Order: sequence, then structure tokens, then C-alpha cells
Amino acid sequence: MNNEIYLAYAIGAAYLFAVYKLAIYKNRSPWIWLALCFIFTPILFLVLIFMKKIPKGYNPDDAFSSSKKNKKNK
Repeated sequence: MNNEIYLAYAIGAAYLFAVYKLAIYKNRSPWIWLALCFIFTPILFLVLIFMKKIPKGYNPDDAFSSSKKNKKNK
């Protein structure tokens, strides 16, 4: 009985480690993805796998840049 419990813990730990490493590889926040994948396990892991990789120097504020402001000023 104890061996099955240890095996379940080992599989869970390996799964969360894989989520952590994948989030780092995709340049996402690993702690948020760990929390989300712990709660909504299989669905969010698949979402993370198929997400595009974010460039290293990416700033989330650039996504909401003032391109509309620049168009208004012209």
C-alpha cells in the first residue's frame, strides 16, 4: 500500500517539475503555471504545451503600447 502512495507522489512531483521547466522554457511565470496546473491539471498543461514561446526581452507593457495614441497624434 505504501509503495503506491510513494509512486503517486513521485509521479505528481515529476509532473509539477515538468510544468515548471516547460513554463521557464516558454518564458512564462512558472509559479503561476504551477498553481494553475495543480488545480486544473490536464487541461492547462496542454494549453501550456501549445502556447508560443515569448521572446527573451519581451515586456508585457509593450502589448498594450501607445500605438493608438501615436495614430491619434498624427
